[in-house]
Amino acid sequence: MRKIKIIAALVSIILTVGILASCGAAVIEKPEILAGVTPVEVTGYCEMKVEGSTITVTGETDFIATTIIHVSIVAQSGEEIDSVSISKSQDAIKQTFQITDAKYGDDVKSFTAFITVAPKLYGKQTENVYAQYGEKFERITEGHIWNNEGIIVLFASETYDR
Repeated sequence: MRKIKIIAALVSIILTVGILASCGAAVIEKPEILAGVTPVEVTGYCEMKVEGSTITVTGETDFIATTIIHVSIVAQSGEEIDSVSISKSQDAIKQTFQITDAKYGDDVKSFTAFITVAPKLYGKQTENVYAQYGEKFERITEGHIWNNEGIIVLFASETYDR
């Protein structure tokens, strides 16, 4: 069941990106790995636990230290409710968010947590990160989405229904 929700969320994000990309005049080309460059596989996961008025997002990824990682909570409408960008210092990721009426009002019926890594979307990565993954993360293997900035790596939790 969890995999189905994650796959459904990813498919909807990919479809949205595809629809938005088709609206513009230019075609967005996927960043390709250069010949002779060794591809890099990245893995990870994202989980979310809701206890009272606290949301705890945990996960792991094998991106190298100093990578800027974006942790967010997104409502069923696609609106980002809460988020923080952090510099990775260890494999384990843990971030807490407080549920408030101002952010999680009556119109928020469900939400999902995401751990996302992108070349420049959440801030400029360090030179070590670009050396490892490429300026547009083009060295990262298949299975991720991309935009005009480069490859975006996304890990999603199960959706929490209120």
